[in-house]
Amino acid sequence: MIEEKFNKIESNYNLDSLTQCYNRNFLEEVEASEFSNGCVLYFDLDELKQINDSFGHRNGDIYISFFAKLLLKLFNNSNEQVFRYGGDEFVVIVHDTLLRNCLLKVERLVRLTSKAKNINFGVTSICFSCGVYFSKPSISIKKAVGLADRAMYECKNERKTNDKCYYKIAQ
Repeated sequence: MIEEKFNKIESNYNLDSLTQCYNRNFLEEVEASEFSNGCVLYFDLDELKQINDSFGHRNGDIYISFFAKLLLKLFNNSNEQVFRYGGDEFVVIVHDTLLRNCLLKVERLVRLTSKAKNINFGVTSICFSCGVYFSKPSISIKKAVGLADRAMYECKNERKTNDKCYYKIAQ
């Protein structure tokens, strides 16, 4: 009984209560790890402020939760981990994969989010920007997250003039 309660507490410590994704605490525990032949994807929702300002933070939470459910549905293999980094930012770590496989999942996410219409939010789809870092040589997860974050901001800037930019690959 005590072990069961301890496992539940430990599980809660590693999970974000809103999204059921791993949380930033857990990401910080794995960031020192090295990985290779994998992808780090850094997602940022583009219209959360508009939703919070127009429809309230509760609806913003629903928006975040819905996006998280899509991520958890797409990245559900044992070699894939989804983290809520904070606010409306998410990090996905995919071990032992090809860049092409990660990009196919991002493109599928674009299709799923474009169909996620919700009149209550006044938006026609969930919009996001994504930075992708692919590692062949070994690199720390922390460094890979930073490179994917930088690529995400490049994508976010490009989306201001090119609505079709959903992801940028870090160089």
